[in-house]
Amino acid sequence: LTITAKGDLSVAQVSGRLAADSNDLGKFDAQFDLRSLEPARLWDGLNIESLELGIFAGKLATRGQLYWSPTLSWASEVTATDINPASLLPDWPGQLSSRLQTAGRIDDGQLSASVSIGELSGMLRGYPIALQSELHWGGDTLEVESANLASGNTRVTATGKVGHNLD
Repeated sequence: LTITAKGDLSVAQVSGRLAADSNDLGKFDAQFDLRSLEPARLWDGLNIESLELGIFAGKLATRGQLYWSPTLSWASEVTATDINPASLLPDWPGQLSSRLQTAGRIDDGQLSASVSIGELSGMLRGYPIALQSELHWGGDTLEVESANLASGNTRVTATGKVGHNLD
């Protein structure tokens, strides 16, 4: 574990690296570069300049903002490269890569979030797979604005809402 911190009370930067080995997750490597928000909002959250995780035989990378005041919220871009789901689900080997954006917040214990999967592609259980999707969660309802899944010659398209009632 290596952590470096710089700054004063108006601006702060923390960078570091962590390497570990877990029975459940396998080898794990993280590198991060975090910076405070502008001085007027220093204690409200932080900018994630870069966060890279070497995990599941691949790599996850993100950048964005995380706020804890006045409420917990986030906005980030995530890139996944060569992720092997078999690290968690042994019957689902593959090599997946993806680009997505996510934003959300928790107000009074209620989660509202959106995920835009611009592209998920690769191989899963020996078959090619591709997915693009727009999802929104609010209260107890998942809205599938669009979901387009393709594997080989098979195509599945979905829209609608899932909650106490299907729509």
